[in-house]
Amino acid sequence: MHQGVGRLLLDSELRGGSIGPRATRRTAFVVAGGHALTARHCSSDANGKDLLWLRLPAPGDEFGMVDLPVRVVDEDTALDIAVLGVDPGRVARGDTSGDSAAELLGRVPPLPVGVPAAAGEVIRTQGYPRDARDGGLAFTGKVVDPAVLLRKHRVYGLQLQIDELAASVPHGPGGHSGGPVLATGAGQADVVVGVVRAYPADETREYAVGGSLLASRVQDLAERFPAVRDAFAQHCTEVLGQASTPAMAQAPSLATLIRADARHTRFFGREPELAQLHFWCATDDARAAMLMTGPAGQGKTRLARHLCEQLTTTGQWIAVPLRGVGDSDGMSAGLAMAALAQRPLLLAVDYAAEYGARHLRALVDQLCTQGPPRWRLLLIARHTGDWWDGDITTGVLAGLRAAAVEVPGDPLPLAELVAAGDDRQDAYDFILGQLRAPVAAFALQHGLTVRADPPRPPLQRPEYGSALMLHIAAVCALLPDSRPGTRSAVRLDPANVVNRFLDLERDHHWLYLDTNNLHHTTVRAFGELASGEAGRYKVETAVAAATLTGAASHRQACQLVTTALGIEPPQAERIAYWLRDLYPPPTETATSSILHPLQPDLLGEELIIRVLRRQHDHDLPPDRVLPFAVVGNNSEAQTQRMLTVLIRAAERHAWLANLLTTSADRGLSGSGGGLLDHIPLTTNLSIVENALPRHNIHLLRVAVQLTQHLLGRLDQQPDQSAADAAAPEAAVERARLLSNLAVRLAETGQRQQAVPVSQEAVDTYRELAELNRDAYLPDLAMSLNNHAIRLAETGQRQQAVPVSQEAVDLRRELAELNRDAYLPDLAMSLNNHAIRLAETGQRQQAVPVSQEAVDTYRDRAELNRDAFLPYLAMSLNNHAIR
Repeated sequence: MHQGVGRLLLDSELRGGSIGPRATRRTAFVVAGGHALTARHCSSDANGKDLLWLRLPAPGDEFGMVDLPVRVVDEDTALDIAVLGVDPGRVARGDTSGDSAAELLGRVPPLPVGVPAAAGEVIRTQGYPRDARDGGLAFTGKVVDPAVLLRKHRVYGLQLQIDELAASVPHGPGGHSGGPVLATGAGQADVVVGVVRAYPADETREYAVGGSLLASRVQDLAERFPAVRDAFAQHCTEVLGQASTPAMAQAPSLATLIRADARHTRFFGREPELAQLHFWCATDDARAAMLMTGPAGQGKTRLARHLCEQLTTTGQWIAVPLRGVGDSDGMSAGLAMAALAQRPLLLAVDYAAEYGARHLRALVDQLCTQGPPRWRLLLIARHTGDWWDGDITTGVLAGLRAAAVEVPGDPLPLAELVAAGDDRQDAYDFILGQLRAPVAAFALQHGLTVRADPPRPPLQRPEYGSALMLHIAAVCALLPDSRPGTRSAVRLDPANVVNRFLDLERDHHWLYLDTNNLHHTTVRAFGELASGEAGRYKVETAVAAATLTGAASHRQACQLVTTALGIEPPQAERIAYWLRDLYPPPTETATSSILHPLQPDLLGEELIIRVLRRQHDHDLPPDRVLPFAVVGNNSEAQTQRMLTVLIRAAERHAWLANLLTTSADRGLSGSGGGLLDHIPLTTNLSIVENALPRHNIHLLRVAVQLTQHLLGRLDQQPDQSAADAAAPEAAVERARLLSNLAVRLAETGQRQQAVPVSQEAVDTYRELAELNRDAYLPDLAMSLNNHAIRLAETGQRQQAVPVSQEAVDLRRELAELNRDAYLPDLAMSLNNHAIRLAETGQRQQAVPVSQEAVDTYRDRAELNRDAFLPYLAMSLNNHAIR
C-alpha cells in the first residue's frame, strides 16, 4: 500500500481502542499538502460530536500507524467527493515525535495526480475492504469506459472492471469507496486518475459482483477543488523536471556548496532584472517568450530559479526551471497537467543554445498546442547566435513569431553583478557572511582551519564583477589550507583563485576524507592510481573527462574512462561508478548523462583547461591528450557536448581555439591538425555551429572549420536540389551554411575565397525564392546585401552596385508588406548601397540614398531609441561624408 493511502474512521470507532470486525471501513488518500480525498458518503456520518480520523502509515516508520484528526473542508454532492483537511484542534494519536497533526500529514508523500485514463488502461484500486487489516488491499483491473455520464449528464466518471473484487469480497467492496484509482504515469510512477465511488447505480447486482465499479475522474475534480488543482500543479512541476537531489556518496563538496541550487547565499543584486521579469510575466499577453543572456558566472541560473520560486510561492503560477527541453512525452504529460491545474505556466529553459533550435521550436509547438492558455517561456543562454535569430528554418525567434508569440525586441542582458567600488565591497562582505557557516561546517569535517579575519581579494579587478567569482574568492579566503596537513599563503587574485578552489575541491572531495585518509570509495576505484602527485593528476583527468563529454549509459562511461586514462576495463568500470556518484545531478532536471559534470560551469571548464595545459607541459603524445584520446570512441551526443564545452572555454582562452583548429604549433596534435579535423563527417555538428557566439575573435577559425565540416557532411548525402519538393531541407541548410561561411571567411581575412561562396549562397536562395517567394525572399535579400559587401572588399566595386541595388529593391518590397519587421533591414541596405555608389564615383546618386537611410533610422529611433540610436549616428556620419 502507498504510504499516502489510509483508513478513514469515526471518533466513536477509536474510543474502544481496537477496531472490531463490524466497524465501518472507509478509505482516503493524501493528494496535496495537508489535504486528502475520499468519497463524500464515507464522511457523511461525521458531525460536530463525531470527528473523522485518518489512519496512515507513520511517516518514516514502515510498520507504525498514526491517526490524524481531519475534517471536511470542501465537498461536492454531485460528484460524491469530499476534501479533507487536518483539524488543528485535535492531537494526532499513535505518534511519539511531538509533531503537530498538520506537520505529520504534510510529511506524508502525496499520491501524484496524473493525466486522464484511457479505455483498456490497466489500473489498480487501493483501499480497506471489510476483511482487510491495516495493511489494506489492492485490486488490479482495467478501464472499461473513461467517460461514463453520471448524475443526469452533469459529470463524468470511470467505469472499472475488477474481477478480483468479486472473488475476494462477493458481498461488495464496502470500505473500498474513497480509495485512489492508480495508473502507471510518466516516469513509470503510479498516478491517481480517479477516486472510487460505488457500484454503477444502473447495473444489476450480478454485474456488480463481477467487479464493476465507478470512479470519479480526477480531472473533473480539479474544476471544483483547489486542493486537486494544487496537486496537478505540484505533479506538473515534478514531471517537467524539478527532481530532488540525491544524497552524495562522499563528503560534501565545496563546488556543490556554491551551486545555484544549494541556496547557501540569499538572492541579491539582480533586483532590477527580477522586477523586469515579474512585469513581463504579468503582462496581458497569452503567450510570451524572452531570451536572457550573460557570460558565465553572472547568476543567470540563480535569477531564473529565484523567479520560479517567487511565482510558485504565490500559488497562482506553475513555474519550473529546466536544464534543456526534456523528454517530449514527459513534456506532453506535464503540459497536460498544467492545463488541468488551470494556472499560467512559466518554463525557464537553461542552456537553451546547446539544445538546438529544432528542439526548442518543438517545445514551442507543444506549448501552443498542449499547454495552458497562458504561458511564458524564458530561454537562458550565454549569447545569441543562429540558434536564436537565424533564418526561418533554424532560428527560434522566427519560430516564436510565426506562432504569434510575443517576444521583446532585444534579449535581457545580465552584465556584471556589481560595479567596482563600495557596492562590490558590500557584495563580497555579504557573500562572505552567508558562506561562513557552511564553510566552517565543511572545514570541521575535514580538519581545516577557518580564518577569523579572511583577506580581501583585489575587488577592483573586472573579474570580480561576476557573482561566481565573488563566491569562489570568499571560500578561498575562509580556508587557508589547500592540502591536508599543509598551509599555504592565500592569494586571491583572479589569475589563481579558481585553481586554488580546484585544489580544495580535489584534495577534500575527490581524494581525502580527512587530513590523513583517502576516501574509501576513491581507494576502491583508483587503487594505486590515486597515490602521490601523479595520482592527483589522474583523478583530475577522470573528473575532467566526465565534465567534458558525459555518458548516456554505463557502457559509455566505462569506455570514456578507459580511453581518457589509458587503463584496463575492470578498473575503468570501478572509476566510472565513482564518477557517477561524485556529484548530484542539477535539480532543474535529470539530464541525459549519468556522469554529472563539475559545476558551476566555469569551474568545470577551468578544470578541463588545467588538465589540458598539464598534458601539454608533460609532452604527452598527441593521441593521449584528453579530447583527442576520446573523440574516436565518442557518441554523437558526447562529441557535441565536448565541442560545446571546449568552445565555451575558448571564448576566454585563445590557445584552446588553436587546439580545435590547427594545434600543431602547440605540439598537441602533430601533423593531424586540430580536433575538428579528427571528427568524422558522419557526425552532425549543426547544434554546435548554430550556438557559436558572434563577434568573438578567438573563435573565427573555429567557426570557419565548423561550417566547412557541415558543408562537407551535406556533400556526402544524396544530391538534393532546391527544386526537389519532397526534400528541400538540404538546399535550405546549404544556403544558410554558405552564407555563414562567406561572412566567416571574410572575418578571418580570406576575402577572395569568400566571394564564390557568397555567390553560391545567392544562387541557392534565389532558387528557393522561386519555389516559395514568401518564405525565402528575406533570406535572398540578406544574401544579396552580404554579397555586395564581399565584392566590394575584393575591389569588385562596379559589380557590387547592381547587387546592392537588388537587395534594396527586395527589402523595400518586404517593408511595404510589413513595415515594422523589415524597415530596419531596408535602412541597412540603403546605407550599404549609398557606400557602394560612392565607391564607384556615383556620389550624386549616393546622396538621396544616404538621406533615405538616415530618415529610416530616425523613424525607428523614435520608436526604440536605445536599439536604433547607434545606427542613426552611423548613418548620419556616412551621410555627412556623402
